[in-house]
Amino acid sequence: MRKATIVESSRELTAKERVAMKSKADMIMLNTACDIEALVIKPELWAVVEVQVDEEEPYNNYVIVDADGTKYYTGSESLWNAFMEIYNEMSAEPDTEYSVKVFKCNSKNRDGQKFITCSII
Repeated sequence: MRKATIVESSRELTAKERVAMKSKADMIMLNTACDIEALVIKPELWAVVEVQVDEEEPYNNYVIVDADGTKYYTGSESLWNAFMEIYNEMSAEPDTEYSVKVFKCNSKNRDGQKFITCSII
């Protein structure tokens, strides 16, 4: 059995938003969305969703909602850390508009591997 719990979000969520954040049915996986080229997102809302499947170890899905309503998700810690660094810094200036560019980089630790991250634009 799968159980999803919102453990953190950028603001208080409505019941409808909570349900939407826990279902990946209409979300786009960031790891594959930026396979060919970078993706630009204007973050409107985000949430951390803890997922528990049966007796397995729980894991987090990180959900970012674009200003156009598109929902993206990932389990990538590297992307989430980069995103939260940008979000936390920009929270000090709430009237400043910004977007993030999500892209893949070559790993320095694993030859031939890539990881997903983001930068502000």
